[in-house]
Amino acid sequence: MCRRDLATTVLVVLLAWGCHPVTPPREAPFPPRVEEAVQHFLPCEIDRELAADGFEHQLHPYQFHESTAIGGGGNFSPHVRAFRTILESAEADRAFKRLLREAPPAGQLYALCGLYWTDKAFFDEAVKPYLTDFREIVAQSGCVLWRRPIREVVAGHPSRRNGIVTGQLPREFAGANSRFVATGCPQ
Repeated sequence: MCRRDLATTVLVVLLAWGCHPVTPPREAPFPPRVEEAVQHFLPCEIDRELAADGFEHQLHPYQFHESTAIGGGGNFSPHVRAFRTILESAEADRAFKRLLREAPPAGQLYALCGLYWTDKAFFDEAVKPYLTDFREIVAQSGCVLWRRPIREVVAGHPSRRNGIVTGQLPREFAGANSRFVATGCPQ
């Protein structure tokens, strides 16, 4: 009787174990400084609620800074500071791909700027839908805020070649001292 009970118990345990869904492995965490920079582009619950109420122009996860200096005093953009923190980390490629998946449209544009440097082939494919995206984002250059179609930020103005696909914004955001800019070409 004991063997039968043991066999039944083993069978039940094996069946129960086999019925549990397989949980995919969690993505490895980023170093704290990089995670903080990634979180800078991801809205919290209050941000999402305020954006739904029409206040996205006041919330940093929903803004895209088109230059490194913003505001009347030309202050260094906190978005660009977070971008550079990510770009200079060993986890840059993975972090920018996460932002491309999870961030609001403005954060996705920063992700594209980073992917321009970390994985140009991936960037070339990922950028395509943005070239025809008519959704508007809140853009800021200096002290001026305005709504601008995503496709214009990505493609840039034809006479100024100032978009993401031209490399101008990725170069500006990376900064002259970046190891990427110093080599003169994307990875």
